[in-house]
Amino acid sequence: FRYGVYVSNPISMVNLANICISSSTSYSIYLDTGALMSTINLTGADSLIDQPTNYTAIYVNGNSTSTNEKIVFNITDATIQGGYYGIQLNYTSGTTLNLTNAKLTMNAGYSAIYVYQNSNVIGNAVVIKNSAIKGTISMNDKNSTLSITGGTLTQFSSYLMDLQTGGTFTVNGTKMTMNDTSNAINFNAPNSSMT
Repeated sequence: FRYGVYVSNPISMVNLANICISSSTSYSIYLDTGALMSTINLTGADSLIDQPTNYTAIYVNGNSTSTNEKIVFNITDATIQGGYYGIQLNYTSGTTLNLTNAKLTMNAGYSAIYVYQNSNVIGNAVVIKNSAIKGTISMNDKNSTLSITGGTLTQFSSYLMDLQTGGTFTVNGTKMTMNDTSNAINFNAPNSSMT
């Protein structure tokens, strides 16, 4: 099928527990611009999102004219494998991505997490707790926040974190592993802070 899960209605609540979505011809999970104030819960150690080369696992399609979409995406104990991007928040605003005890791995392609918004008023938040991430976390959202506690960050290619724009970045107790001589953190974000 094209999409494993497609959400387009506002204030939707979608609970996905111990599910497997593999080799969709587009995105495994796609939240469209109309899904304002929706909550998606992907849970369970048996949950697997597995996309092949050139395909993104989870895509949240924002609206550059909306200042606060308030989408909440919770990923707990699940495994996600991306072949282009792992999780992409594109022009979202006021959206929160929570990963807890999750595993996110890039087998091909680009960033494990990619956040982009160049015109929002309310930034997006990425909160990662005790999760294993293989691939780059890319933040390009001037008001965003990124918080990583525990877990591991492992290089797939390029940086572990590519921080182009953003507000506040926090990393605490996280093991970082590089496989070559690239920089682990590319911190170019103006008027931002990192601890």
